[in-house]
Amino acid sequence: MTRETIEAIIKTDDPQSCAYQLSYAVASLIRTARRSLENECRPHDSISIASVEETLAVAEALMATIIEGTEGLSRRA
Repeated sequence: MTRETIEAIIKTDDPQSCAYQLSYAVASLIRTARRSLENECRPHDSISIASVEETLAVAEALMATIIEGTEGLSRRA
């Protein structure tokens, strides 16, 4: 996924259409952040910590879209 695609998904008016696919992207972002922190070969400086924080912030924003989409699907059911 490109940055433009992710931004379009976050701003979408139809979160129900992308909630399923987006959940995999969020899981990957969280896994990447966790592995970065677990990496013992590299010291955890302020730049790497900031990168993890930014990755988790993006994951959180995407999760908001997923939650909104799944709630909408629940209301339809």
